[in-house]
Amino acid sequence: MTTTAGRVVRVTTDPVATTTPTPTPNPTTRATGSASAKVVPWRTVLIPAAVLCAVDTFWAVVLRGAVGAVGRGQEPYLAWARGSLLLLPLFTLAVLAALGICARRFGARPRGALRLWATTGLTVVAATLAGSVLPAVDTVYDALLENDQAAMMGSMAKLCTGSCLAHEQASTWSLQLRGLGLCALLMLVTNVVLVAWMLALAGGRALLATTHRRPGRGLAGVLASLLLASAVVHAAVVPEHLAEWWLAAAFFVALTVAQVGAAVSVWLHPLSKRVVPVLVVLVTVGPLILWVWSRTVGLPFDPDPGAAEAIGLPDVVSGILELDALAAGVALFGRWGRPAPTWASPHLVRVLVLGVVVATVVGLAGAGIPSLDPVGFVSGPMSSVGG
Repeated sequence: MTTTAGRVVRVTTDPVATTTPTPTPNPTTRATGSASAKVVPWRTVLIPAAVLCAVDTFWAVVLRGAVGAVGRGQEPYLAWARGSLLLLPLFTLAVLAALGICARRFGARPRGALRLWATTGLTVVAATLAGSVLPAVDTVYDALLENDQAAMMGSMAKLCTGSCLAHEQASTWSLQLRGLGLCALLMLVTNVVLVAWMLALAGGRALLATTHRRPGRGLAGVLASLLLASAVVHAAVVPEHLAEWWLAAAFFVALTVAQVGAAVSVWLHPLSKRVVPVLVVLVTVGPLILWVWSRTVGLPFDPDPGAAEAIGLPDVVSGILELDALAAGVALFGRWGRPAPTWASPHLVRVLVLGVVVATVVGLAGAGIPSLDPVGFVSGPMSSVGG
């Protein structure tokens, strides 16, 4: 200890007391997400999701053939294969969300029968809810179709109108709802058996979380997936617009290319503050303004000037995706150079991206492509409903 100009200065050679500079976090990690975190391993998610999806879709196809409208039970194997493939993202999302909750509550490896059964139960409930989506849509659509057919036949033959027709339509709804309840019960029982069987095959052990050390894309990955999903939906409606007006089809082709380019730019350059944010705004805000304009007062330069267009499922889905992309872009570029928000964990990012995939499948189901339609909106007798 020495004295300098009336001040006491302590001098030490203790290496422990030596102050070391705090390392500066990697800006890429700060903007895109944590480089090390706990996530549910994909092998724990995908195998149960695929098995449960295949079996629950089988019960949905059985219900369609048993109480569905006439002609709805044709090609059951093709309907099962198509439905299993298109519903797999929804089941993956459900299983991932359920296991993520269990991992947070019970740890990476749940110990004890109570925790294992709680994990099994939550997974079964999530999968059953996901599996009930297709039969629920089938129930509503079949009831509407059969009631329309009953009204048409009753008015033509003058045999069942008024109270008779109302009673017949109420009976149709009752039959469809009872069939939905039975289908959901069969799914629940089957899912309990399957999840318990898969847990037994794993020796009664469940790995719910592993350390994810690779740097994730975080918000950049979510934004890129939103832009890419919107581009896919827009590409799917190009043939429909080409049959109506070639200029509209050309616009959607250009928009698809622009949104794919924006998604790639966000993925490769998530920290850019120049071109990428402007590109994201252009490919989201621009289409949204045109969509609102065309659905309210009508565009003045299309084949039917001033006529408002009908709102369809694909354009609603793409609009939601673009709004979410705009919000994700604001969250990403507004936080440039600062730590990522605590909610943007790798697990939540996976859940959000899977939700984007599910929304994309919904948008494609209404795009007029039979191979991408698990319900039958655009093929068979279903296509006549609401037409």
